[in-house]
Amino acid sequence: MRGRADHLARAGGDHHHRGPGTEPFADGTSFGATGAYVKVVGVAHGELDPAAAANRAIVNLDRAPKNERGRVEYDVDFYVLRPADPNRGNHKILYEVTNRGRKLLFAWRRRRRKQ
Repeated sequence: MRGRADHLARAGGDHHHRGPGTEPFADGTSFGATGAYVKVVGVAHGELDPAAAANRAIVNLDRAPKNERGRVEYDVDFYVLRPADPNRGNHKILYEVTNRGRKLLFAWRRRRRKQ
């Protein structure tokens, strides 16, 4: 979330999130040298300033309902898979921006492996 928070600050926004819940991924199955993964799920809340230059490309943002600070509020779900033991991971991130809540990345990876 740090990179996203930096972006929101530049775009005249703010954010916070509901404390994430964590649980084992794939019933704790071990994946090679990295081992097991955990799933982190939560909701980030933010607001955007419709007058900020960085937000001008967002269609109809200026028509959306505004809060008492004149900003447009939003919520976004997040879903993170990370190694249960961070020291065993490769310290890289593979990020997918969801479209209407659908997670497509794993389906794409499965299709690539079949080719």
